[in-house]
Amino acid sequence: MVDHSAMCCLFAEALLDVGHPGAEEFVDQAAGFAEDSGELYAECEIHRLRARLLRRADAPVEASDDRLRQALDLAGVRGMRWHALRAATDLAAELIGQKRHAEAHDLLEPRCAAIDGGDGLGAVRRARELLDRFRDGR
Repeated sequence: MVDHSAMCCLFAEALLDVGHPGAEEFVDQAAGFAEDSGELYAECEIHRLRARLLRRADAPVEASDDRLRQALDLAGVRGMRWHALRAATDLAAELIGQKRHAEAHDLLEPRCAAIDGGDGLGAVRRARELLDRFRDGR
C-alpha cells in the first residue's frame, strides 16, 4: 500500500485527461490515505490535481493558482524536481492564459532546466513546448 496515494493520483489524472468523471474520488482517496498513513510522497500531486479539478469546475482562477503554488512550494521544500516541473507547467499555462507571460517563463524555465533528459516524457515535452512558445514570441 506504499504507493496507494500515488496510484490514485495516476488514475485521477488519466480520468481528467480524457474528460471522464470520477477523478475527484481518486484524489479524495489519495488525500485520505496520505493523511491516515502519514505518507506524503503524493501530496504535491494531490494539490496539483485539486487545481485541475477546480479549473474543470470553473472555480475562480485564484483558487487553482493557490493550489498549484502549494504544490510547487512543497515540491521545492522536499527537493522533488519532477513534481515541481509538473506544478510549474500547469501554473505557467494558467499564467499564460492571464497574459502574465514573463512570470510564467520565469517560473517554468528553472524547473525545466532542473530535469535532465526525459525528452520522450509527456510532462517534459509539455513544459518545453511552453518554453518554446516564449522563444517564438507566442
